[in-house]
Amino acid sequence: MSERLDRIEGILEALAIRQSQFQGQVEEVQGELRSLATRQTQFQGQVEEVQGEIRDTNNAVDALVGAVNSLVQQVDSLAQQLEAERLERRDTTRMQAESI
Repeated sequence: MSERLDRIEGILEALAIRQSQFQGQVEEVQGELRSLATRQTQFQGQVEEVQGEIRDTNNAVDALVGAVNSLVQQVDSLAQQLEAERLERRDTTRMQAESI
């Protein structure tokens, strides 16, 4: 009986050692998980910051495209005015030449 109790005590001691080792591993993993959670939070903050910068850049690009489109319309309008003036001068010159 005593031998059996000794074996049981040995098994219990071995299990206690294993449990202690396992507990240490669990605590280590928990520490790593906390570290990863902190890094994930930091990364999420960076992602949100970059998304804000992208939105700002897109808004600036949209404003520039609008300004360029406006300038293109103004240039087209000026080109039409110049063409009309050129045609008018040509006609005026032709009429003056014919009257001479």
